[in-house]
Amino acid sequence: MILFLLWSCADVKPTDSDANEEPTASVIDTAIEEEESFFEPSLFTMFSFFGLEGDTVRSFFIDETEVNPYVQIVFYNDDQSESCSVAAVLDSGSVVVSDWSFDDVTDSENPVAMSQQGFLLPSVEDVQIVTSDGCAEWNPDVYGDLEEKIDHAWGVGFGGALRADVEAAVQESTNERLQYLYGNDYLIAGSWASNLWEPSTWASHTFTVAAHEEWTLSVDEDGYPTTYHTRAELEAGVYDAIYILNPIFLWSYSTFFE
Repeated sequence: MILFLLWSCADVKPTDSDANEEPTASVIDTAIEEEESFFEPSLFTMFSFFGLEGDTVRSFFIDETEVNPYVQIVFYNDDQSESCSVAAVLDSGSVVVSDWSFDDVTDSENPVAMSQQGFLLPSVEDVQIVTSDGCAEWNPDVYGDLEEKIDHAWGVGFGGALRADVEAAVQESTNERLQYLYGNDYLIAGSWASNLWEPSTWASHTFTVAAHEEWTLSVDEDGYPTTYHTRAELEAGVYDAIYILNPIFLWSYSTFFE
């Protein structure tokens, strides 16, 4: 399993150099059409954003805009300079969370027992598929339809302490935002699930859990929530809150999708 670090949605660590960059050249024949350029996925990760009321996943508001729950798969090219995302958007109240108990065997010699709550996406026919502008150059003849990328039993789970390697990556990060969240006990373990690989669930993400006022999320000028629940608060009781799944790692597209 090939991992690449992604520092809390920012400061992405390149995975390769620009040694193969093409040299510039003058155009000598304007009658020759340029070869069509397609997006080439090399890496991927996932995000999620949803409200949780009791055991039911629901929408919330930012200002006057309703945000429906979603799980988003993001593909990057080799140097992460381009991206294409496809999201499964859920109807508010359409899914409920259940108890997740699994052994994360990312390190096969040291499996980690995880106890979380989570949910799986409904079938593709029951979600709204939304793609980003960066997907305009996606080549379905080579990589398949983007809608098919959602049809892999995706799910998200949350709760408990960070997996050891995730915590180590967070501690070593120079990302100030990530250090702020970690230092204030705002990070809890996050998981993603799919049928792309066996076993099917990995606790390799982080969640933050934001407070709300009558299901309206207050955000700062950079779009970050202004108030979070700490992990200790969450462990002391169940909160109706807004959950945000953020990745620490990227994965190889070819390893999982080919």
